Amino acid sequence: MPKAKSIKTQFKESSTKTAHFDTYKIDKSDNKILMNVFPGDTGQAALTEAYLDNVKIIEAAEGAVDSFELGANKKLKGKFLEVYTVVTDIPGDPDLTSFRFQLNGGLNPYEYFVEKTVQNQGDSVIYKITIFFTTH
Repeated sequence: MPKAKSIKTQFKESSTKTAHFDTYKIDKSDNKILMNVFPGDTGQAALTEAYLDNVKIIEAAEGAVDSFELGANKKLKGKFLEVYTVVTDIPGDPDLTSFRFQLNGGLNPYEYFVEKTVQNQGDSVIYKITIFFTTH
């Protein structure tokens, strides 16, 4: 049986996707950085994968990812976080998917929200966000 493709691999091949890059300011403390991913509306199927400096830290988490601990501020400096979430539309109007991403524990709370309409009911959108942790 062939191995299922990762969401990261599917993202590279998909024509229905969004991507966003941003920085997140942190300090040199031991305060923990927490991540939230809230995909789609109620009932929409969602799977999330996350990588910290190309090391998979979340594999195929279903639904929301709530208060996932990424590590201490001082240990994240200069690292990249990549989050891939596939959201599948449910039958009915509107044919809209969404992705809400949050970080807490750094210098300020961070939130990013995006939504995308699908062509056909039941289609999926793959959302990607890349965050660079910086002290500047």
